[in-house]
Amino acid sequence: MTMAIPFKTIQARIFLGALIGITLLFIWMIQAYIYPVFWAAVMAALFHPLYKRINKLFKHDNAAAGLTELIIVLIVVIPLAGLVWLVVQQAIGVYQTFGNKDTFVSINTYLQNLLNTPFIVERFGSINITEQLTSVGADLSKYIYSFITTAGQNTARVLIQLFIMLYTLFFFLKDGSHFLKTIMHLLPLGDTYEERLYDRFVSTTRATLKGTIVIGVIQGTAGCITLLLAGVPGALFWGVIMIVCSIIPGVGTSLVLIPTLITLVIMGQWWPAVIVLIGWLFATTIDNFIRGPMVGKDAQMHPLFILFATLGGLLSFGLSGVVIGPVITALLLSIWQIYEEKYHDDLVKMG
Repeated sequence: MTMAIPFKTIQARIFLGALIGITLLFIWMIQAYIYPVFWAAVMAALFHPLYKRINKLFKHDNAAAGLTELIIVLIVVIPLAGLVWLVVQQAIGVYQTFGNKDTFVSINTYLQNLLNTPFIVERFGSINITEQLTSVGADLSKYIYSFITTAGQNTARVLIQLFIMLYTLFFFLKDGSHFLKTIMHLLPLGDTYEERLYDRFVSTTRATLKGTIVIGVIQGTAGCITLLLAGVPGALFWGVIMIVCSIIPGVGTSLVLIPTLITLVIMGQWWPAVIVLIGWLFATTIDNFIRGPMVGKDAQMHPLFILFATLGGLLSFGLSGVVIGPVITALLLSIWQIYEEKYHDDLVKMG
């Protein structure tokens, strides 16, 4: 004879199901604005010490939050917006250059004459690269055109998300401590473990921004300056591409600088090629000197996990995944560590 389930148990299960269901429904409802909210949380966590210092001076939560947010706008948002505008302008210039028929004819003629020299013809035979060059030029032009049009079409969306991020950031700075205490009270893990998870979130975010994005910006900027000195058109556009490539572990500036170096050598532009070679060596080795002192002990993660976390984050969440991926991985590792500590004796007995 089966025993009836107590009514209180049924109540608890129904309530828990309703709680989880309505929470997931709310997340689904605001999913279009998850990224602005996430970045607001990141900025609030990183700049919260500054907010507390300002609040000690003004003794007014709203004024301190507003001033902190103004500082964030001045040192982060405005420079980033200016950089994006310059990149779009550079992309337009690159598109006009590579989309120009005279430019294509000039490059094609030079390369074809080079491949028709007796030395190459004797060893490799006659090579016609017009079709391949046309395909490469068309693909490159399509990519740059797509970048330009996407940037223009998404302007309104970006402005809305920026407003949501700044609006959310104000309240995260002002009431973030209260929100955090409420969450810690509601979660059943225990305050000690919850504080550890929050500290891991902050330390991983800080380490990711310093050790990945900042170093990527340094390497990409070095590559951009290299292209400027070498006289390569659209240097700022390619510089941003190199920043993105440098953020991805194992890719770096080589994806842009090596093809540029080969192209300059083929075209016989030796001094620009030497400049690019020096810039490439500098950009690829500077990481070894600055990553250790900059990251310090914040990362607390094996390089293999950092690689998979970054690549997985990029594939799943886009550029925001550069931070989201490592944060999720760090929280996962922290929860496993908490599990090991909490059930250490039982695991030893079983093992």
